[in-house]
Amino acid sequence: MTDMALRPNGMNPGRTYRWYTDAVIPFGFGLHYTTFDVSWVNSKMGPYNTAALVAHAGASKYEDTAVFDTFQVKVKNTGKVTSDYVALVFASTNNAGPKPYPIKTLIGYARAFSVKPGETQTVGISVTLGSMARTAANGDLVLYPGSYSLELDVGQQYPHAELTINGPEKVLDAFPQPPSS
Repeated sequence: MTDMALRPNGMNPGRTYRWYTDAVIPFGFGLHYTTFDVSWVNSKMGPYNTAALVAHAGASKYEDTAVFDTFQVKVKNTGKVTSDYVALVFASTNNAGPKPYPIKTLIGYARAFSVKPGETQTVGISVTLGSMARTAANGDLVLYPGSYSLELDVGQQYPHAELTINGPEKVLDAFPQPPSS
């Protein structure tokens, strides 16, 4: 109970949806009054390059708030009731950066408004560099190269998308370190 570490270690299974696998209802679970069919406009994105992404981010005041990309999702109302739909995009990896890897991380979301029965809307989900990055052990926010899988929503059978980030690790935000003695 006194172990406040978010990442799993020893007897601690981890905290939050990013690390803990035994939640009764998963983070992002929701019900609708209708049904939807959701698909990616492009299921393979990239490849991206860390140096190019960070160079492009120079126009932003803070690198971590710069846009990584905007992913397009098609939302079709297959039910009988007009409804909004909120698309949640989660990223996961098993080779980008040091272990342990989070189970998944919410990287973006967008709402399709008043989708009528039979109607299809395309929604753009903007993802920032900071949401694709992970916090290193020393507190730095780092964009790691590697392969990522993108998942739409929770517990749905929607198709995954894949993306690859190439290049060296890039620190987006350096956490102040204690003075060396």
